[in-house]
Amino acid sequence: MLDEMPGDYPTALVVALAHIDIAWAWRNIAARDDPATAARAIAGHIASADAILDPYDGPVIDAPSIAAARCALIAACDKRGRRVAEEYEALIALDPDGHRHIRALGRHILPPYAGGVKALEVAARRVAARTEDTWGAGAYTWAYLDALALDPRALDLLEPGFFVEGLRDILARKDDQHVINLLAAFCAIAMAPGAGDRVLSPHADRTRAEIHDCVDWILEHHLQELHPLIWSQTLLMPGHAPLLPSRRALIAKGRQTALRIIAARFAGHIADGSSLAFSRQGMYRLPAL
Repeated sequence: MLDEMPGDYPTALVVALAHIDIAWAWRNIAARDDPATAARAIAGHIASADAILDPYDGPVIDAPSIAAARCALIAACDKRGRRVAEEYEALIALDPDGHRHIRALGRHILPPYAGGVKALEVAARRVAARTEDTWGAGAYTWAYLDALALDPRALDLLEPGFFVEGLRDILARKDDQHVINLLAAFCAIAMAPGAGDRVLSPHADRTRAEIHDCVDWILEHHLQELHPLIWSQTLLMPGHAPLLPSRRALIAKGRQTALRIIAARFAGHIADGSSLAFSRQGMYRLPAL
């Protein structure tokens, strides 16, 4: 492909991302059984991706996709992990609307070789300050979102009031049912008491409970339609299970999970046989027949 399309950065991007994905597969799957072979394979694929991306500068050619690939490359390489925040800041400056970049920053800076929880808190505040015009406090929340799902111990340094303010700012700016389902599922499932089966500090437990309680107002005032796949993916933590069920099974599981959580949160509203419905005007109650 590269020989047929020399100097074409989209082609280079696709090939480089394939090498990065294969490197992650070696790290996450094969390294457990044969760490020496996996280390050599990871190094080879990282070197190939690096060489392919080297001629292209994302900010210079105004290509956030290239900058994002460079960030993914650095995050996949232990030796350069400390550069994660610096590279992501450049990417986010190039594409501040891209909340997926901010979420990826949180995921990739969380491992100890990339900075850990303290570096995550610093990076989340820095990106929030730099994207205030776009997200308000929302970037602080985006930066922590996936990191908290991966390791609830990140709650120890998180400021809950700032995080909740970020939730409200995101929803005020992003009237998108995909995002609303994402945030509702996160608060309901990832921040549920006991989620992750880790023993947390009292501060972390209080913070988790405060975020978990946000599911009520998100459902009541923002949810208009149910996206079951988001709920099942939040429940199963994508990337941590080598094999996922079929799409049909995921949709069924997500729908069941979402309806169970909604029914539990608003049990008092439906105890007499009433039903809850969602529309563009928000949640409303249908009396029992």
